Amino acid sequence: MAEVVRGRDKELQAVAEFFDAVTAGPVGLVFEGDAGIGKTTVWNAAVAQARATGRVLVARPAKAESGLAFNVLTDLLEPVFDDVVADLPEPQDRALSIALLRVEPGPDRLDQRAVAAATVSVLRRLAANGPTVLAIDDLQWADPPSARVLAFALRRLAGLPVGLLACVRRGEPDGLADDVVRSIDRCRRIQVGRLGTETLRDLLEDRLDRRFTSRAMARIDRVADGNPFFALELAEAGDDPTLQVPDRLRRIVSDRIATLSDQARDALLVVAAAGTVEVELLPAAVLQEIAGIVDLHASKVTFRHPLFAAAVYDAAAPEQRRQVHARLAQLVTDVEERARHLALAAAGPDAAIADLLADAAEHARRRGAPETAADLVEHASALTPNDQADVRRRRTIQRAEYAFHAGDLAVARETLLAMLKEEADGPQRADALRLLGEIRYLGDSFSEGIQLLQEAMKHARGDSALEAEIELRLAFGTLSTADYDAAADHAHRALDLAEQAEEPALLAEALASVAGLDVLVGHSVDNVKIARALDLEDPHRPASFMMRPSRVAAYLEFYAGHLAASDRLLEALRRRTIDGGEETDLPYLDGYLIWSACWRGDLPAAAAYADEALDAAIRTGSESLRSAALGFAALPPAFAGDSALAESRAAEAIQLAGSTGRRLSVLWASWALALVALAQDDPKAAHDALGPLATDHAIAEPIRAFFVPDEITALVGIGELVTAERSLDQFEEAAVRMERSWALMLSDRCRALVLAAHGDLAAASSTMQAALTRCADLELRFEVARTYLMAGQLERRCRRRGAAAEYLGQARDLFDAAGAELWAARTRTELARLGQTRTDPAELTPTEARVAELTASGLTNREVAAKLFISAKTVEANLARVYRKLNIRTRAELGARLSRHP
Repeated sequence: MAEVVRGRDKELQAVAEFFDAVTAGPVGLVFEGDAGIGKTTVWNAAVAQARATGRVLVARPAKAESGLAFNVLTDLLEPVFDDVVADLPEPQDRALSIALLRVEPGPDRLDQRAVAAATVSVLRRLAANGPTVLAIDDLQWADPPSARVLAFALRRLAGLPVGLLACVRRGEPDGLADDVVRSIDRCRRIQVGRLGTETLRDLLEDRLDRRFTSRAMARIDRVADGNPFFALELAEAGDDPTLQVPDRLRRIVSDRIATLSDQARDALLVVAAAGTVEVELLPAAVLQEIAGIVDLHASKVTFRHPLFAAAVYDAAAPEQRRQVHARLAQLVTDVEERARHLALAAAGPDAAIADLLADAAEHARRRGAPETAADLVEHASALTPNDQADVRRRRTIQRAEYAFHAGDLAVARETLLAMLKEEADGPQRADALRLLGEIRYLGDSFSEGIQLLQEAMKHARGDSALEAEIELRLAFGTLSTADYDAAADHAHRALDLAEQAEEPALLAEALASVAGLDVLVGHSVDNVKIARALDLEDPHRPASFMMRPSRVAAYLEFYAGHLAASDRLLEALRRRTIDGGEETDLPYLDGYLIWSACWRGDLPAAAAYADEALDAAIRTGSESLRSAALGFAALPPAFAGDSALAESRAAEAIQLAGSTGRRLSVLWASWALALVALAQDDPKAAHDALGPLATDHAIAEPIRAFFVPDEITALVGIGELVTAERSLDQFEEAAVRMERSWALMLSDRCRALVLAAHGDLAAASSTMQAALTRCADLELRFEVARTYLMAGQLERRCRRRGAAAEYLGQARDLFDAAGAELWAARTRTELARLGQTRTDPAELTPTEARVAELTASGLTNREVAAKLFISAKTVEANLARVYRKLNIRTRAELGARLSRHP
């Protein structure tokens, strides 16, 4: 019989609206509130309704199980696995089978991208047959690998009848729960609050089948404060509940459990230690006795509330707990779960169990669960016997490494600091200092991080592989402080050492680092080194994103202006990073994707990458990573014209760069400020932002001086032509020497501005035409738009109104398509001077007209995007404006309209 839900009219109305909306999903409904407040009661009612209207996949994660990788995904998909697996491609089938513990992972690291893709495939197949609801109670305890996969999948189910129905407990760390919730655009959060006294009275009298006086209810409600779970426990306890929650309530729960039989308490301890157990493992009489404390769901026994589990576990003697975990270790088959139970069953150091835990940790890492790996190897270190001090220290470093890649810099740092208090010397101390140095410069201080790396080098002498590792990190550390020459020197020393070490993966990283940094100091690309590095790269090796050869290859494509090629490589790395749970790498990785998307004119994509980078940086607690993320994240609003957000992010990035020593963050933050100023036709403010970055030195590689063309534009605007020409000569020389087509176009554009400022309009116009010719082959569509704008301004000065109108119109359409409001407004101002403003608000822009024409011809949004060299999101935005202006809703109506009025 279904439980009666009392006093939750608002919540039940939200459930009804959720089911009305799910057919046009994805849609989400999340109940939030304190422990015991009644979230699960409403959720249970919604799950019952979901079962009646379609398919529902249910998971009830427990805190005790949050360290088990893919535990929630298993609960959700295991019941439907056999129904859908036959249709999955082999890589997805195998990856999902590994994640769901149906097969062993083997020697290679699990491709979590394949797990995520398989989950998308499964949900699409299920949704094709009707509404499908993912129901997850206590989402805050979802294991991180499951949360990442679910967030990935839910973002890719547009238009499908899929719903997320979840509960989140207030006051608990939410892990990646928020990422899952935010992956659905249409998601409603409902705060489940206290119940009124009369509603509580009805609930208690119904549940306990007895009457309560007003005085008794007042006493209960005073302590329970409208919390129905607390009220029930207090009412069942009898007596006068005068003490306060939660300590008193915990005692009440303990007292209630004490009234049970020994057999029932033993059974409850098993459930508390395991999280869930199969129904058939408990005798029927015991199940009847504990019925008010546990729930039965899909043949599983779980606690009705975590307070029960905590009280049972706390009440057991240490020896009882160890015995239960020992029994559970014999029953479970999962490598990681068995190792965890063995660890909790151990009474003291045990070399064999410690080895099993270390193996299980590596198993978890290969499955893309670094958080779980860190926990398991911590247990392994604690159980390593005292006579194996070197082994214990190695495992301690390994735990810090896992935590570091998972983004938990604080745990990694504390772990290493505790180890370094020991007297150990030599390679292990060097390795600990190496990792601590990396954590410090990524955390809060590049100068202190570099000092730690230099100290590490003193202890690593004679170990060429370890020395090479340290030199690579010194290369990155000094690069981030903008000391390019020192970074290149460190990279070359790392390559010499890596050649001696004869470790292919390490050699790959050294080769790539040398190739990348040599370009930044002015040398041509060594394609032989890059090819060799990519051939030797080990994608499964736990290494920072900055050390990976594929990262260097992506950056070199970016330096050359090959944005699509760069994006492909970076996206592959990003997927691998997310799949592996390596939060620490995301802010840097997303940075160039943000920059590329801005230059391509895909500002929605840039903003999404920026949000991801900022979220990841905040989760790590790293001020250095936050500085990097903020510097890049200032660009999308700067390009779009959101001056307040751009200025806020840029100011914080510059402030953090000063405190952490990450000078490179200042470059993008200052550029963002200058872009806003130039869009507002304020060259002085732009020069104020970029002037401090300028130098009188030769430019080694144009990408290092990407902001110089805008500084030249600002200098021309304030009449500083001598300084502008000097900077232009330096930038142009680098562009010619390094054969950078994008930089050559910007050089021509700036040269035209300088010539026009000198009054030589004929030469300026000719030079601007050269810039426009170069635009044809460039992927930097935003810079192409700005060049059209400047060409239109120049043609107007030359009194060629027709050409001016054509160039300005092209600029306006490109800015409109990108969503760059300030630049579009400035372009319209220029058109107004020509008398070219639009008076009909229903008139389609050329870009809108072209999108409409191609869409009406039957092309998909992606195909239209490819033809027009814009993003699919930009196509969607243009179509939305077309539909609004033409007062239509469908592609069919669009085709009919254009056939009548081309």
